[in-house]
Amino acid sequence: MIILAILVMALGCRKATHDGGARAPNSNETKPPKLENALLEVKLGSTVKALEQRFPTLYRHQLPMGEVLYEACDQKNLVVFSFVAEPWSPNFVTSIMVRQEHDVGVCRDTTGGLPELGFAGATTSTVRIGDHAAVVVAKYGKPDEEQQLPDGDQVVRYRSSGKGYEPPIQNILLVFRLHDGKVLSFTIAGDIPGAKTPFSQ
Repeated sequence: MIILAILVMALGCRKATHDGGARAPNSNETKPPKLENALLEVKLGSTVKALEQRFPTLYRHQLPMGEVLYEACDQKNLVVFSFVAEPWSPNFVTSIMVRQEHDVGVCRDTTGGLPELGFAGATTSTVRIGDHAAVVVAKYGKPDEEQQLPDGDQVVRYRSSGKGYEPPIQNILLVFRLHDGKVLSFTIAGDIPGAKTPFSQ
């Protein structure tokens, strides 16, 4: 499944390691500004109940590994918005993803389509789907990690401890996937304090 592959790519490096082709900046590089803890006006650590009350028409489905996705789509531009509740924190939104699709069937088919809720395909700092890599660096500074994928796409990651965020969240990760130097998707993710995750040391 495409969505499962994207989630694995985006979130597979939640631990602060730099293997698998990832490159960490040296200690002299300037750290990026404090990362936002929200996308689409939904904060990481928000309850699933609050998400459902605010956006009752989101399409809900579950992936084989247990992640529950609540999704909408910009039908004109084929941009998909996913709020994710992971199996180790099933009552909370711990990941939010925005991605460009090229297959119209992802957003709609003969049986219906993902709801259109007027979401903007942009981060809180206004990096948008289709922006050049230089825009990402201008907004967030040098990435903590960069990785070249086998298909030629590039992944850049930014990290924050999450200290001082409300609702409480930790290990915040902001991930951009770039295709031909342009933003194809972005994801923010974090851990609920005390949750036993597969990424725990």
